[in-house]
Amino acid sequence: MKGKLNKILTSLIAAMLLTGIVFAFDVPVQSHPGNNMWMEDASGSSNIYYETTNATIGTTFTLTMFLNTNLAKVGSWQFQMYFDSSWLTVTSCIYSGTGNSKSQFFEKAGTTNIGVSPTIGAGSLLFAESYLAGTYAGSANSPSSLCYMTFQITAIPAKGQTLTTEFDLTTSPDTYIQDDVGTKTTGIGINATIGFKWTTPPSPGMGVKTPYTPFPTGKIFYNDTNHIGETFDVPLYILGLDPAWILANVSFNLNFDNTLIVPFAPKVTFDSAFTGYFDDTTAGTIYIFATNTSLAASGDVLVATAKFQILNQGIYPSTLTSYLDFDNTTIFDIDMEITGLQNPVNGGVTVQGYLAAPFPYLAVEPSTIDFGPAPALGQTFCVDIKVKRLSWYWHLVGLDFRLSYDPTYLAYVSATEGPYFPLYPQFVPPPQNTVFVAFDMGNNVAILDLILPDPNAPDPSSLYPNPLPGGYTPPDYTDGGEGVVATVCFRVIKQDVACTPQNYTIGMDIYDSLLVDWQDVHITTEPPQNAVVTIYGSFETGRYIDVFTEYVAPYGGQGLFMPSDMFFPQKLVCVTAYVAYNCWPLQNKLVTFTVLDNQGAVWTQMTAPTNTTGYAVVCFRMPWPCDNPESLFGIWSVRADVDVACIGIYDIVTWHYDYLINIVKVTTDKYYYNHQEYVCVNVEFTSHAQQTYHVGMYVTIMDNLSYPIATQGIEFDIGGAQYCTPKEYSRDFCLLIPKFASAGPATVVATSRLYWDGRYSAEDPPVPQWIAAGPQATAAIYILPA
Repeated sequence: MKGKLNKILTSLIAAMLLTGIVFAFDVPVQSHPGNNMWMEDASGSSNIYYETTNATIGTTFTLTMFLNTNLAKVGSWQFQMYFDSSWLTVTSCIYSGTGNSKSQFFEKAGTTNIGVSPTIGAGSLLFAESYLAGTYAGSANSPSSLCYMTFQITAIPAKGQTLTTEFDLTTSPDTYIQDDVGTKTTGIGINATIGFKWTTPPSPGMGVKTPYTPFPTGKIFYNDTNHIGETFDVPLYILGLDPAWILANVSFNLNFDNTLIVPFAPKVTFDSAFTGYFDDTTAGTIYIFATNTSLAASGDVLVATAKFQILNQGIYPSTLTSYLDFDNTTIFDIDMEITGLQNPVNGGVTVQGYLAAPFPYLAVEPSTIDFGPAPALGQTFCVDIKVKRLSWYWHLVGLDFRLSYDPTYLAYVSATEGPYFPLYPQFVPPPQNTVFVAFDMGNNVAILDLILPDPNAPDPSSLYPNPLPGGYTPPDYTDGGEGVVATVCFRVIKQDVACTPQNYTIGMDIYDSLLVDWQDVHITTEPPQNAVVTIYGSFETGRYIDVFTEYVAPYGGQGLFMPSDMFFPQKLVCVTAYVAYNCWPLQNKLVTFTVLDNQGAVWTQMTAPTNTTGYAVVCFRMPWPCDNPESLFGIWSVRADVDVACIGIYDIVTWHYDYLINIVKVTTDKYYYNHQEYVCVNVEFTSHAQQTYHVGMYVTIMDNLSYPIATQGIEFDIGGAQYCTPKEYSRDFCLLIPKFASAGPATVVATSRLYWDGRYSAEDPPVPQWIAAGPQATAAIYILPA
């Protein structure tokens, strides 16, 4: 049986179809004699114990209820279970069968069931299932699973305590199985037990988090600022506190280098969940004691925040570092000291030596470049790449970088060396005193510029005896602190030209940049100044005509030479042409509409003038001749022609002409059937519809005497096909052969229909009705005299 079940009408049909699906049935681990109901976890145990080291509030577990029976026929089963609701609750109870619509006990037998929702109370669970139709479940189908029950832990045992409860199936008389004539068998429940024991959880530890870890890098105060007198906060945590601990208090020492940093008022601020005190009278140490006032704490717990002030900072390239170490830590639970604490996560603070000279950076100038809305295709432009805010202190001799661009919109033209580096020759005569290289990489330009060293230098220290680039006067070094190192040119290759044009924004970013000094040491730089190119859309479309059908965009073929959605027989087609010049509509332009069939033959030619908004409309109905009308199925088109200032322009819209639905195949799961047996039918069909249509389908069995003996109908939506490619569909039906059906050959008939608003034109009032969506299709079966 094909499993494309997109619409299920009734629970009966669902149950019959699902019996054909291969399913891995549950197998109990425990063995109990007939007429017993019991539960197991995933390991097969009915005695389940958790510990606070592997469970907590919110932990869930699932039990499977099994049934083993001696009864040949079971009409229903039910259980009522009691448990301790002070620390457990039921989150779900579902049948164990496919799709959770029935139990595996009923599913194995092919029993159609009456399902119910579980009744969940405080400390109780009631669930059941009853026979509706099909084969009775019984001993041949057991042992089998009935349902899956999921429980959640809602409380934690106190220290040294174990919470236990019995899953009690025996107390309530509502635990039973019932045979096909209503006789109940009670006393079938076997109880289970669950326990939850408090055990010593993992120990926490003190520590800091990013950016103070890892030491010695820790938090960095960089060399571009004078940090003396600056303050900063250090959050102090208990890390990894297990929720089974009930935190009472914590005390510890925080050690630091008091030659670099010192506590700064208010020195220590406790988190809102703590009260406490501190002592910083010992140089380089703060002792902190904190009491937990909320008691509810777990995970990484913020205890307090220490505030420090920077006392000292060296001169670049020196670096000063202070540790942030924890020792003498004690942490108490409300009942005991927590021992075996984890190693502390220590931290550090690094203060780089102050550098008076700022960092240079590269810049794209101009940083904004605009084109349009006038036509811009083919226009070229250039940008300068500058090194800026450059101090002589850096001894810059070379640089390389990449300049990004988007090849969808821009084409690389050229790159030339700027005048800056050639101004600083090192006894090398021009034009050899620098090296400049540029490569177009497809979406970026890779550039290198280098000042050549003195070829006659007696030793490495004399390679660059002349002045190097850079200014002398801070802060902007205007006496030589910037210059053009490269000029890069591009051409515009894409601009949107439309009546609602799109603007294109292209980033030109400098990346992978590297500046080096005369000893090949990398120079730290500030982030670059990038550029943005904007190509505004143009409205200068020139002469323009667009023909489309009445369907809303994009289904009507809006846009030059775009196709429309399909039309079906005798459908009224209204075709509109829009005529404009540079997006301004043209009035009273006579448009010719030529209608061509699937063979290119002309069926009609009409003309209509454009109105005040530039639109001309004609309508015609899709022909349906008496002889062989289906020969017209295929691609139809309308060509619209108009003269605009003595130049003819045109557009064409095409569509597929066909039935809305074509039934291509009707199959049954077999050929011979008995009375009172289900015929499962699969209907395969196609549609060219791109838009959404609400349709219906009926399947009817006509017996040998032409009696309609069974009918089933469904409704659903179709749509989403690609132009000229029919979308494939499949629907399944199951029909019962009644006792009054005539034996012998029978016919399965499949028909389709469309829910139509009944209008012949847009002006008519809607009169909703069902109309045929395509021709019917059939399949043959045989009803046996049995």
